[in-house]
Amino acid sequence: MKKKPIYLYVLLGLSTVGTLWGLFSKFTSSDAGVKSILKQIEEPAKSQYATYFSKSAEVANSLANNFFFYGHIILLIVALFFLFRKDVFKANLIYIADVLVGLISTAYAYVVSKGIIASSFSDSTLLSAQMTGLNFSILLSVVISLIFLSIVIFKLVQQQKEAEKAELAANE
Repeated sequence: MKKKPIYLYVLLGLSTVGTLWGLFSKFTSSDAGVKSILKQIEEPAKSQYATYFSKSAEVANSLANNFFFYGHIILLIVALFFLFRKDVFKANLIYIADVLVGLISTAYAYVVSKGIIASSFSDSTLLSAQMTGLNFSILLSVVISLIFLSIVIFKLVQQQKEAEKAELAANE
């Protein structure tokens, strides 16, 4: 009996949850939330945060950001399709491509966000706090992506070795 790729179901499930969260955020973000946050902040930080939120909203709806986001959704759907069709090899390869697109998207987000933060905050304390938050979130994203990638590559190599052993045994 062939083993089920539980690892891939789990990884694709986690990726799907993250994607649905991002999709929900993309369509439910509102100015009311930003305004309520800004009400709690005093000047001069208030104007700096207003600039930051405005620039961030522009980037969130940019062509490049949408390309990465919807490309990720398409790759995730295709990987799930092949997984349910029991073509684990193709599902693995597509999921690897999805994780790599995610890493490229993370690098893009880091460069763009760093520029937005640097141009939005003139107060060194706010700038430092925002940069620390950005660095932490990017590091966490990269580490999780690399863990997912290493699991899939390890399993893919393991499956290839098992297939070679089975082929050698069949030829003898």
